[in-house]
Amino acid sequence: MAITLNGTTGISSPGGDTSTSLATTNLSYTGTLTGGTGVIAIGTNQIYKDSSGNVGVGTASPSVKLHVSGGNAWVINSAASCRLLVGQGTSANQYGYIQWNYTNTTLDIRSQSNPIVFGTDATDWMRLDASGNLGLGVTPNSGWITGGTFENQGGGIWSNAPSVNYYLQNAYFGASNVWRYRSSNPACMYHQYLGNHYWNIAPSGTAGNAISFTQAMTLDSSGALIIGDTVTTGTPTKGFTALINGGSSYFSIGHITGTGSGTGYMQFIYNGGLIGSITQNGTTGVLYNITSDQRLKENIVDAPNALDSVNAIKVRSFDWKSDGSHAEYGYIAQELLEVAPEAVHTPADPEEMMGVDFGKLTPRLVKAIQELTTRLEALEAK
Repeated sequence: MAITLNGTTGISSPGGDTSTSLATTNLSYTGTLTGGTGVIAIGTNQIYKDSSGNVGVGTASPSVKLHVSGGNAWVINSAASCRLLVGQGTSANQYGYIQWNYTNTTLDIRSQSNPIVFGTDATDWMRLDASGNLGLGVTPNSGWITGGTFENQGGGIWSNAPSVNYYLQNAYFGASNVWRYRSSNPACMYHQYLGNHYWNIAPSGTAGNAISFTQAMTLDSSGALIIGDTVTTGTPTKGFTALINGGSSYFSIGHITGTGSGTGYMQFIYNGGLIGSITQNGTTGVLYNITSDQRLKENIVDAPNALDSVNAIKVRSFDWKSDGSHAEYGYIAQELLEVAPEAVHTPADPEEMMGVDFGKLTPRLVKAIQELTTRLEALEAK
């Protein structure tokens, strides 16, 4: 065995050194140490080995095979798990670690009361804060209600209970617990709550400012669809509502008080042009309009005789097969087609039912009445 003391070599101990300590510095040893199952301490908690073989660096109370306090180190636990402890501070809640748990075969990445950040160089690409909120390319906002959220540059997703979900565009739940613009553009929000669906919109605003959302559309848990209003009712004050009421369903359109006569309820368009509409008529009626402007027509002449064709129309009485109800006056589509085809809908599929538009007969009937009036006036003149 060779021992070097204070830089001097060649001192040997032929009979073996039985002292418990060497009061010297610059001690080095070349060879193999055996035995020594007791406690070994070097410096003041610099390196410490207890009687169980646990080694501590910076601590005199190693709890595992290798325990480093006050720095970055591997901490290898028992056969249950293997942990890499990263940057433990001076207090118990200042730590982060990566751990593989052999028992339940999970890989844990944890930080005590601090965010976990994934990035490249000085750029943060993903951040998980202490409340469980996840930001992709952004820092999750502190104003989010705790419950787990996801945010990115465009918006976010938030859910804090099985009954509620938010999907946001250009919006976040920010300071003072209000919705705020992420950028100076329009914003929208889709919200699910207790089986109801809500679509909200907002015009352009300034980044960071509060958002005043307007509830633009709602689909409630009963299946009712409301657009332009927030209340499920068959008589909406604005917008329209499609309702299912028991075994029946209906569609309602509302105008607010003061809406002028002629304002449209519904429009029918073909190739970008208006071909029909339903409009408000005063405050107690509606008009059903078919496009008939002179500017759309040419080759305008008087209509031919209509009285004979009207007399040829067969007006029938019949019973409906579906419910047995009786109609005292009506038409048979196939019969009317031979006289007034403009009033009959003939589907492309012959298996589908034909239909009659009673309003299309009006011009023919008016012409017939005019002819009768002329005859009557001639008779009266005699």
